[in-house]
Amino acid sequence: LQGSEDLVPEMMTMGQHLAVEKIPGIFQDLCRQFPELQGEAKFCGPADPTKKSLLLGARPFPAGN
Repeated sequence: LQGSEDLVPEMMTMGQHLAVEKIPGIFQDLCRQFPELQGEAKFCGPADPTKKSLLLGARPFPAGN
């Protein structure tokens, strides 16, 4: 498309701003959903030994039919 090359820099800038705005919240959600990341992932902080996610359990998801 003619003129679309003019949009690329603007779209890249918008994407960067969106990422900067949203990534901290995404990391916080990951740390809440997966407590075992604490102490392992730098963005989660120190580990809390009393918390575990359901994914580490013997049966992480209910059995099907």
